[in-house]
Amino acid sequence: MLKMKDVIRMCKASGMHYFDKDTMEYWGTKIETELMEGNLFVTSEDTFDSMERKYTVRHFDEDTLRIRTVDDFQKFETLEQALNFIENEYTESEEN
Repeated sequence: MLKMKDVIRMCKASGMHYFDKDTMEYWGTKIETELMEGNLFVTSEDTFDSMERKYTVRHFDEDTLRIRTVDDFQKFETLEQALNFIENEYTESEEN
């Protein structure tokens, strides 16, 4: 199974900018989890209108190296809510 360090390395080697330092700093992005089953992971981002952070579930496509937001950007108030979504609500049909 891939790890986040592998995903970051693959994306950077292909010229993608998702994990570039400047991109991560602009959005205030932090990678909150390791890559999970189904190539899912959780990030948190600044909300820009307050000091709080919100959480986003992401999917990594190994074939295209595409990082996709699952459901809505910053949908979750807590990391626990994002993890609960992955465990109890996420289905592979949401990958399309």
